Amino acid sequence: MGILIYLAQVSLCSALLYLFYHFLLKRTSFFQENRFFLILALAFSFIVPAIDITFEKAALVNSIQGGPETEQHAFGKIDTGSGVALESTFDLIHTLVLGYWLIAALIFLRGLFAVAVVLIKARGEAEQHGRLKVFYGLKGMGNSSFFNLVFLENAQLSDLQKKVVLTHERIHAEQRHSLDKLLMLLCRSILWANPAIYIYEQELEKLHEFQADILSAAQLGQKAYARSLVDLAKESQSNYPLHALSTHPLKSRLSMLFAPTTIHSLRWRYLFSVPLAIGLMMVFSLKFVYAVPAGTGFVLVVDAGHGGKDAGTTWGNVKEKELVLDIARRISEHGSVAGIKVLLTRNDDSKSTLKERANNRGNLFISLHTDSLAPQVNGIRILVGDKSAVVEKKEQLFTTLLQKQFSLDQGGLKVGNTIVRTPQLYLLRQYTLPSVVLELGNLNNDADRTFLLSASGREAIAENIMGSVENYRRQTKDN
Repeated sequence: MGILIYLAQVSLCSALLYLFYHFLLKRTSFFQENRFFLILALAFSFIVPAIDITFEKAALVNSIQGGPETEQHAFGKIDTGSGVALESTFDLIHTLVLGYWLIAALIFLRGLFAVAVVLIKARGEAEQHGRLKVFYGLKGMGNSSFFNLVFLENAQLSDLQKKVVLTHERIHAEQRHSLDKLLMLLCRSILWANPAIYIYEQELEKLHEFQADILSAAQLGQKAYARSLVDLAKESQSNYPLHALSTHPLKSRLSMLFAPTTIHSLRWRYLFSVPLAIGLMMVFSLKFVYAVPAGTGFVLVVDAGHGGKDAGTTWGNVKEKELVLDIARRISEHGSVAGIKVLLTRNDDSKSTLKERANNRGNLFISLHTDSLAPQVNGIRILVGDKSAVVEKKEQLFTTLLQKQFSLDQGGLKVGNTIVRTPQLYLLRQYTLPSVVLELGNLNNDADRTFLLSASGREAIAENIMGSVENYRRQTKDN
């Protein structure tokens, strides 16, 4: 899921930068500058969401005062529409990501095949014109070029027409416009679902042709070049990644050719892109994390899952968000007694984003949830992500202590022996310190549900979790 979020951010960033180009730069004759702007805008769009600039601010470490919410929940019928196992969600996400990259690979391979066809066609006999290799009479290629390879479909061109084509295509080769085409092939393959990438590609091609037209006309004369451009025009287009002389409508090219040159003083418009770039960096790159102030000792972050309109798993009028919030508050109360500072990601029925929840920093992060699985499944499941070797060792220590602690409670929920590795979960992926997700029983299982709906059961869960945390704090401190 993370890669899809990243690509969505890249798409949004690139779209905003294109809007800046469209309204302030598109109608200027700064063709080379505009070309570089579009290329840099794409590069910037890929880079900014990938970097992480973190600023820390002190976290408010608090212990919760007051009693639990309710002592007993009413029983009801199972809400079969709301119970979806995490594994099914992961499978759907994996399928979406796999399908996306499969389409991207097909688009990229199709582009590479077109390039290969051009190179194969260029293996025949050529006429050397300086750095250009000119090939005549290749069907379907039109009057076009790819790097220093020039294709003239009609060998019977007049001397002036031939000179126009060679001058035009030589400028494409000198400006290395074909590199832009290869770059756009890569970007279009990655961002194939983003409409903006196709607009980028079209605008770059226009800039290539406008630049080649202006420089060619400066050498051959505007009127002579324009007449030859009209004579050489053709409706058919090449499907290859080529710079075709008649790629774009003649009307726009001739209008640009004879339009007044944009005055140099208007280059100040590019400066407006600086605050836009800074704003995009603040949105996509800056991360404010709640750092525990120095000297506060061991801090436990407890995340009560869901909240607000997101009720989580439900059973009748019983809501996951209420059960886990009640347990989180009880853990905080036990933490006050044990001298462990507890930071709750929510202390009421509010909804925070995953990013906001992951920004709370402590020595250990525990996210509380309940399962909605088949009725025969029971007990507590522990979920972990992929971390560095040092962090993974600490997570193994805590999960081992947790299993031992719950095994001592004869009448309570049991923890399975298997630790479920789920690197797809955002919280486990983003939180670089020791972190676990605890699925505290299955609401579709009668025994688990009865236990969770009792105040004594939730109290026992909170006591066992805090007992595990105390042992973990002691052992990590000793080490």
